[in-house]
Amino acid sequence: MGCFSLYLEDSVCPHPFIFKKLFQRLDDNFHETSFGDINKDSSNLRTYAYLKTEPGFESYLEMKNISVRQQVTKFRLSAHRLAIETGRYIGLHEEDRRCEFCPGRVEDEVHFLFECTLLRHLRQRFLEPLISQIRGFEFFPRELKMKALLSEMEYDTCKFISDGSELRSFFMSKPKSIG
Repeated sequence: MGCFSLYLEDSVCPHPFIFKKLFQRLDDNFHETSFGDINKDSSNLRTYAYLKTEPGFESYLEMKNISVRQQVTKFRLSAHRLAIETGRYIGLHEEDRRCEFCPGRVEDEVHFLFECTLLRHLRQRFLEPLISQIRGFEFFPRELKMKALLSEMEYDTCKFISDGSELRSFFMSKPKSIG
């Protein structure tokens, strides 16, 4: 019957450490199952799965600025409005989920962070000082650059994501007229 017998007995358990071990086992099982599910190819949480490899509380969640914290959370959970996600809703192939501001480029999280021309001035202000502190950063593959930058979640990184998301939303809602 295993640990189930602990719940069937009416007496107080003389070994309270058993409950701690039971809780730890249930917690481990939950995280193992959860991380297994988000790492599947069909998961919408590809960015989260790439960044979140260990259970635990992320430091950026303690940020007092609620708006910034919300934008960063959306970014990490792929609950943003980048074409890589919005294209999924309408059935576009990944290579057809293009950036509105960079012709011919797929608009994914890495593009948003490091390549989009719309966000160049924000990148210079918030990200480049952080990037310059990471030795050999310019030689990292695209995805490893994202992981290196987002693993610490410095305030400037969070501010870039928030401000960049707002700027992108503004320009997407107010398209420039030609003529």
